[in-house]
Parts: sequence; C-alpha cells; structure tokens
Amino acid sequence: MDSNAFSSPINSSVQENLIKVIGIGSGGCGIVRFIRQVRLENISFATYDANVIALDKYEDISIEIQFSKILFIIAYMDEVIGMETIPVIARVAKELNVTTVGILIIPPSYDTTDGKILEQNKSIKNVMQYTDSLQIIHGKSIVSSLGADFNIQNIINQHVLTIIGDIMNIITRNNMVAMDFADINWALKGGGLGFVSSGIGKGRKRIENAIQDALKLPLCDGLDISEAKRLLLNFTYGKEENVSLLKDMDTIKHFIETMSFVETTFGFERGSNNISENAVKVTVVASGFEKNEK
Repeated sequence: MDSNAFSSPINSSVQENLIKVIGIGSGGCGIVRFIRQVRLENISFATYDANVIALDKYEDISIEIQFSKILFIIAYMDEVIGMETIPVIARVAKELNVTTVGILIIPPSYDTTDGKILEQNKSIKNVMQYTDSLQIIHGKSIVSSLGADFNIQNIINQHVLTIIGDIMNIITRNNMVAMDFADINWALKGGGLGFVSSGIGKGRKRIENAIQDALKLPLCDGLDISEAKRLLLNFTYGKEENVSLLKDMDTIKHFIETMSFVETTFGFERGSNNISENAVKVTVVASGFEKNEK
C-alpha cells in the first residue's frame, strides 16, 4: 500500500471544498487533525466532538457541506456520538445531493462476536441506510496481519488519508484516459458496503502486481473483490514513463473478465513524481458488497 503518493491537483479551478471531511468524536477528530497536516488541496474540514442532535446543529451542517460534491464522515465504532451523528449528517447531505462516504473504524478491543458485526449491530445498519458508501476499517485485522507491535493508529490514519487523497487525485488530475468526478460518483453513489485501496506494482507483471498489492490490504477484512457490484480501477504512471496502454489494457481486460458479474470502469494517468520508472500505482474503488448473512 502506498500511503504518500499524493500530489497537488492540476485543475486549480476546482472549488476549495470539492471534498468535505468531517470527524466525529475524539477518534474521528484525531484522524482529521492528522489529515490536515498533509495540506491536500480542494478539501475542507470540520470536527464535531459533541452530539449534533443535542446541539441542534442541522443548519450549521447544511452550510458546511452545501457546496461539496463528496462528503467523508469519520467515526469510531466504540464512540456513541459517532454512531448517532453519522446518520444525522448523512441525511442532510442526501437532501443536498452530496455523495456521502462513511468511514467507520472498529478498534481492536471492540467485541465482534462471530465476525457478524454487520448483522448484529443495529447502529451499523443505521449508518449504512443513510450513507452512499460505508467503508469499515477493522482494527483486529491489522493486528492479526501485522502484529501488535505496529502503531495501529498510525496505520489507520494513513489508510484514511490514502482513501481521501487518492479520490481527490482522480477527480482533479488530467488523465490520459478520462476519469473524473462522474466515475467516482458512479462507484460510490448508492454503493453500500465497499472499500478504497491502492497498491504499487513493478516489473514485467506490474499491472497484476499492483492490483494484488491493493487487494491484500488487511483493513478491508472479509470483502472478496469478485463479489463487488461496481469496480473502478485508476492506474498512475511516473512522470517520465513511456506508457504502452494497449498492452496494459489487455492485462486489465483479462483481470476484469474473471469477474463477469462486476460492473467495471478504469482510467490511466501519467505525471506523478511519486511513482518510480517502470512502476504503476492502482487505486481500487469497490462497492456494492452484500452483507454476510451466514
């Protein structure tokens, strides 16, 4: 996973708050403070560390997000304020036709009995009902994959930054094969359970390697890419790369053919100083996963 491959958007005419990021509760606000340090362009932020229902902040929320196209709402599962506030903000966003992505973090200490958290927890179902896309980051999966010695919070911070930064880059950069807000909106709007991930591939099979790198991410525990209803793939090459699109497109089409029931779109872009020569980065946006009823 490449957590730092973000660059300043080329299109400077985009409104400053094309993307709005709202953190709720101490955990969500902490992640927003981390992302703010990176100074991504065309993104504005807000934090709520008190219950917006009790404070009657509906009008304030509407003003905050009225000019945004995509809204990210970040909260922790073990904080009641987050679980109560995400649906409230998401309802306001829906009235304004703002595409809403909920990012819900489940800490390692949270009880996920039998792994059936989506079915057993009414709060999560309520969040899914009002957000267009819900991305769940499982802390236990990070621990089981990487070990408890890693800084779990830093990994979560970096992953949320990757989600927001990669989507921002896709909709604001000049791509060789056009991909813009309409494509991202197609992948997220009404997409339900999903994930955003990225990976780097090098060598002769760099396309395959990049996709595999993106899909091995432990934070997207339990989601099989072949079970998605919608899949967006965006490939980024280095600035000096002489890209052979025909060859790469054949490889991508072969990958897509293995998932015959998934609606797919893909695009290419060149010009990133963060991608080395003969390497490629892929951003994967997958949505439409069914809830596990087992």
